[in-house]
Amino acid sequence: MNMDDIYRQIAQAHGVTEEQVKRDMQDAISEAYENPGDEVTSARQRKVPREGEVPTTEEFLKYCAKQLADMDEISGKE
Repeated sequence: MNMDDIYRQIAQAHGVTEEQVKRDMQDAISEAYENPGDEVTSARQRKVPREGEVPTTEEFLKYCAKQLADMDEISGKE
């Protein structure tokens, strides 16, 4: 499944456009990075590979997907 498929499924499930899904997700990520709340959150955010100061939705989701895959591999769920 590629990013366009993910956006499409979310958009359809919530009755909005794919563009709105992308915008809302990026807004949420940007807000989290601009106002992390505490040092633990900031430290975790710094682990996310990104080209800019705030990761794009794609950068963030790729990181999350890798983390989940790594957890499945460690626990033996493949």
